[in-house]
Amino acid sequence: MNFRFALAVDQDQRLVSEHFGDATHFLVLDLTDGIFSQTALLDNPMGAGGGHHGHDHDHPHDHPHGHGHGKKAAAIAAFLVENGVHAIVSGHYGPNVARISELALPILLAGDTLEEIQAALVLHFPVIRSTWENRAGFFPILRIKDGAVQPIEVKPKV
Repeated sequence: MNFRFALAVDQDQRLVSEHFGDATHFLVLDLTDGIFSQTALLDNPMGAGGGHHGHDHDHPHDHPHGHGHGKKAAAIAAFLVENGVHAIVSGHYGPNVARISELALPILLAGDTLEEIQAALVLHFPVIRSTWENRAGFFPILRIKDGAVQPIEVKPKV
C-alpha cells in the first residue's frame, strides 16, 4: 500500500514545532513497502510567517482573532488532500485540528531529523494504516511519543 504523508516544515525542511499552519512548506513523502520517497515540497497555500492568524498584525483591521482560523486549517488540509495526502505530520496543532481531522489523519510527532521522523512513522505504520482504514467520522490525532502511539479523540467544531 502506498501511503502519503505531508510533513509541516520550515524553510530548512525541519518539522515545525509551532502550529502546522505556520509551516513555510509541506514535505510530501510516500511510504511504500517500508521505504520513503520524497514526492514534492509544496509551498503553504495560505502563506507562511503570518502567525497563527494567517496574516501579519501590523495593519488596521476589525475582525476577531481567536487562536488560529478554522478556514485556514481547512484550506490547508483540503489542499494537501487534493495532492493525495493521507496524513499530516506536525510538531504542534492548535484548536482547529478538528478542521484537519475531517479530511486527513493528523499525526503529532516531535523529531530532530527527517530520519528520526521517518523511523517513527515506519515503526508505527501498522497503527497509522489501521486508523486510516477504520475511520469513523473524524480521524483522531495520533500522538507518537516515547516509542508509543496514543490516539486522541477530536471533538467536532460547532
